[in-house]
Amino acid sequence: MKKLLFVLMVTMVIAMGAGCSKMPVRGDYILEKTPPQITSEPDKATIFFYRHGWGYFGAGTSYFVEEDGKQIGLMKYKTYFVYKAQPGQHVYALSTESTANAHITVEASKTYYLECGLHMGFLVGRPSIREATQTEFEKVKNDLEYIRLSTQEEKEAFKAKESKPESSGVSM
Repeated sequence: MKKLLFVLMVTMVIAMGAGCSKMPVRGDYILEKTPPQITSEPDKATIFFYRHGWGYFGAGTSYFVEEDGKQIGLMKYKTYFVYKAQPGQHVYALSTESTANAHITVEASKTYYLECGLHMGFLVGRPSIREATQTEFEKVKNDLEYIRLSTQEEKEAFKAKESKPESSGVSM
């Protein structure tokens, strides 16, 4: 009985800790039907982050992508985004109940592809990140939606819309 109680308490502590991390919510991002025109810049690297997923495992789990500790994007099931990075060494991190990192040195005017994934975890899927090729990205691109972080104004408009009570059209 004591072992069972101990296991339950440990599970609750872990679950509460996983819930304390900043997870994306509706309003943090915008899915766009038509992606912007992507052009390379001579003084920056272009990085495509994508998550295609096979089957539905982890489809409901999303996570932020950070560059050197700063949020730059969001990974949801079957999405991609493009980021323009300063040349040099960077650490790209993804976090759920665990963290995955990619240490990459990027060069100006070059294009990189980073495949993000999700694997079985204890409570929430564990993220993964690896360098990929343009060919790998092109194979799955048509199945992906373009995603971007919301601006502060878009977040505020979303919150205002969500806080308004819906009228049923019936007056009393």
